[in-house]
Amino acid sequence: MSRISQAEAERLWQEAEADDARMAAEMTDRLLSIAQVREIVPLAPSTLYAQVAAGKFPKPRKIGKRSLWRLSDVQRYIADEEAA
Repeated sequence: MSRISQAEAERLWQEAEADDARMAAEMTDRLLSIAQVREIVPLAPSTLYAQVAAGKFPKPRKIGKRSLWRLSDVQRYIADEEAA
């Protein structure tokens, strides 16, 4: 078994902590229905799905038959649109 350097061990530890933080954020991120998304982003459902297909709007998560969007994805979309 080979040993790793202290610097390598620290880098691996930091990566693991960052992964844990991302996973925790995803687990606590609120999921929105299309009606809730439309309250935030005033687009018709057909326009919203067309933008998803074109890669301009975040893809929803499929849970059963429902399409749900992560709030953070919608917020990121809005921030990107405002910055453009």
